[in-house]
Amino acid sequence: MKLTEYEIFTTPVDQHLALIKKNPEMPIYVYLNPVEYHGPHLSLHNDFILARSFAALLHTQRFSHIPFIQAPAIHFGHGPASGAGSVSTSYPDLQNILIAMVKGIWQLGYRNFIFMTFHGDPLHNLAIWKAVKFVISKGGQAMAPFNLVLHEFMDYQADNFKEILPLLSVPDSEKQKILENLYLDFHAGAFETSLVLSLSPDNVDENYKNLPAAGNFTPNFIFSALSKLAGSIGQKKLKNELNFAANGLGWSLGPEYRGYTGFPALASKELGDYFVYKKILPMYLQEVENVFERKQAPTGPIMSWVAPLSLGGRIAP
Repeated sequence: MKLTEYEIFTTPVDQHLALIKKNPEMPIYVYLNPVEYHGPHLSLHNDFILARSFAALLHTQRFSHIPFIQAPAIHFGHGPASGAGSVSTSYPDLQNILIAMVKGIWQLGYRNFIFMTFHGDPLHNLAIWKAVKFVISKGGQAMAPFNLVLHEFMDYQADNFKEILPLLSVPDSEKQKILENLYLDFHAGAFETSLVLSLSPDNVDENYKNLPAAGNFTPNFIFSALSKLAGSIGQKKLKNELNFAANGLGWSLGPEYRGYTGFPALASKELGDYFVYKKILPMYLQEVENVFERKQAPTGPIMSWVAPLSLGGRIAP
């Protein structure tokens, strides 16, 4: 289905008022994604490409009867992976930019906000969460569905993804190990590359098929130790978050860093279709129902402790 698209700052203001009066439940999609290196095979706008693609899918399946309204994309983000072309924005600046955008949109009359990203940095998503809470404090409705994907990484259960085993083009003896370590494939590896092959294949270079596996890395010692301590006192959620931080820091600072994780060469459209249509999109649709229809609280971000630990982003890497 072809969507009727509007970009708010190029549409006359009177048209906004007419659209909102006719469709009071109409959401507006707000994009916040960094310019970020995703290996040699994906684009610097990869996170925006995925965020925009999921927004279009979500709107087509849930709101196809009303126009697809989008704010101008904000191409800033905190904590991008290092590499050619990456641009990082401080956490305080990111919050200010996003809140300023939201205030302007609110003045136009929009009350339902869907914040779209595909960037996993904790402070980046905490900045988005500030905007979600701002909208709710004003009496509107808001959600940030990528939090659902991040929670899946935090509480990864290999048995929930066994359907990918036939889609992996490796010997059967290697498939189980790849499945068990899928939670480490968090940046431009088989998972993310497959998503782009499914949603926007023109934005993947064919060289992904020839890329070697990501280099080995050692998880950050301090966060690994804290993760074990949290587990020993029954704090499972904190244990998983600290373990994720240990792996993220170990990978990004490792001597074999290549700008991607896992096995990009194992990516496929079929694997991407599985993640898009059987995992991510159903979660997003359920979140829309929970927040906009059932008036439930939106799913919050992971690792909220990062903000105070980094002194509000002032000592974040």
